[in-house]
Amino acid sequence: MLSISLQHIFKLLNDAGILYVVMRHYDPIEQLNEQKDIDILVNPKQKKKLIKILKEFGFISRSFPTIDWRHEEYIYIDNIEKKIICFDIQTKLIFGKKRFFCLNKVETVLENRIKKENIYIPNKVDASVLFLYHRHLDKGDRQANVSMDELHEKRYVLQRNIHACIFTLHKIILLFKPVNLLVFIGVDGAGKSTLINKVKEEIPLFNTTVYLGWNNYFFSFCEKLSFPFFHLVLPFDMWFRYLRAKTLTKHQFLISDRYPLDPRLKFPNKKSLNFAMILRIFSYKLMMFLLPKPKGIIMLTGDLNILWERKKEGTYEKFICESERLDKTMAAFKYDSLIVRSDVDIKESMSVIINYCFPFILKKIKGKQFVFQYRKGNGFFIITAKHHVYKIAASYKGFKELFREYHKITCIKKDDFFISYLPKYVYRGIYSRTKRYIQIEDDKDKNSIIINYVTKAFQHKKDWPLQKIGDLLNKKDLLSFIEMYSLSELPFWNNILDMLKVPFSSAHGDCHRSNMLLNDSQLVLIDWGNYSNSSSRYFDLIDYCIITNSKQVWFAEFKAIIDNFRGDGKVDLFGVDVKKNIFFAYALWKISNELIAFPKKQEKYKEMLCALKELIRDEL
Repeated sequence: MLSISLQHIFKLLNDAGILYVVMRHYDPIEQLNEQKDIDILVNPKQKKKLIKILKEFGFISRSFPTIDWRHEEYIYIDNIEKKIICFDIQTKLIFGKKRFFCLNKVETVLENRIKKENIYIPNKVDASVLFLYHRHLDKGDRQANVSMDELHEKRYVLQRNIHACIFTLHKIILLFKPVNLLVFIGVDGAGKSTLINKVKEEIPLFNTTVYLGWNNYFFSFCEKLSFPFFHLVLPFDMWFRYLRAKTLTKHQFLISDRYPLDPRLKFPNKKSLNFAMILRIFSYKLMMFLLPKPKGIIMLTGDLNILWERKKEGTYEKFICESERLDKTMAAFKYDSLIVRSDVDIKESMSVIINYCFPFILKKIKGKQFVFQYRKGNGFFIITAKHHVYKIAASYKGFKELFREYHKITCIKKDDFFISYLPKYVYRGIYSRTKRYIQIEDDKDKNSIIINYVTKAFQHKKDWPLQKIGDLLNKKDLLSFIEMYSLSELPFWNNILDMLKVPFSSAHGDCHRSNMLLNDSQLVLIDWGNYSNSSSRYFDLIDYCIITNSKQVWFAEFKAIIDNFRGDGKVDLFGVDVKKNIFFAYALWKISNELIAFPKKQEKYKEMLCALKELIRDEL
């Protein structure tokens, strides 16, 4: 059986109608739970849609592109099951022209796919061919075949050269980006190398290790240098080792085997500073300047007699001194640290390390990524930095949108209810800035937070006066649209707009999951462009429930809820009873707003109004 996270991910892909197949390791299906990466073949036309679904679920991309431009990697950190899920997204089946079996095109493979439990896989014929290719040609052979074939096609040569330039540029940029360094320290025999390798197997984020000890030098001549020159060159040698490892990291997480320690801890009894000690201290200070500070330190310890028996190097007295030095180091370091016993079973040690690593990763990865987006429909850029989100007008339309939002924020500050959920906005002419908040991740927390919000939002619902729906929407534009395609419908809709009444209150206007964030434990709402002090919070409530559950068009989920009303003509939404006539009013409000936002999709709204008319006639 698949893990809960994988079940949820594939259900989202299936519900969204994504044409994909899992290419390998699906028989038995439980194998996928243990794979370092899951190869997904997807229809090229649906690749962006699939990636969008993955990102909304919580997947993140690599720090730089893959070497092979034909596929992309995305990872998900499952903090509950303590697993890293990696999806390798591919849109082509390429093995070169040297073929021994008939290989179908991607479209054909996807058309002939079959369903196994909750995932789609290739049919038996395509699966057999893919298996034989992978068994016959290893990765090097496949890439060699493809490279030779592409030399004869200018299009592929150009694509490959462009990708090579982009890849090199990302490598250079990566040198200047900060890295999250996790350091393992411990006496010889503590099992540093063994446990580091196990961590790399369990958590693919830590794909690279750097050795920062007195060995494995970057400059081979270091071993031959005399004492003073060695300590002058050593800081730069370690720095180059670090830079080399840094360019190999996929997600800006790096493990260090050992780390420079203060020489004064090694010679605590030396009160006077001779030349050798001054040189050691200078070398250490230079290392601290060149190397990044650790974000976390794991010290491996245990029964010293057991650890000494594993690796008898040097004298026992030096071994004890090194252990004492490490204890002092842990006390001196002001970083996130963990002490792990490595004289026990390796599974027990790994369990402690894994439980430490996942919160460590989540803590460092939140707010880490820099995201740059262009909202063509709104005419502005969205720049998401580490601590702030910037909205920059890129056109006259974008400037008008910012000004409109600024006006809305001014109104919200006078709203007794919504002011409690308003974050701090800073407006500077053509841009606005607000703090970067975090999403509500845990489903249980999300449910309790939403229930608490809804309870407060509807606390005084009995005091809300009833208002005609025609007064709460763009009545003139809606009737003009109806008149344009059918004059005979006008009397019916005029009557409905006057007859349907809803409780009158202020409303956010765009209240769904992505706009509900956390500032520590405090709920905040963003994107106030559709706020109105003349609307109904019932519209917010219905909109949240429909958008959260809807996989495609919102109107389909709307009709599904209408079909499931209780016998008394009501439905319970987060503890609030909502009447059917309020749902009908919501649909009219939603359509009237979208007619303004998406004027080119008029045919779709004609169909919605026709369907809504039938629903209303059946009930009223």
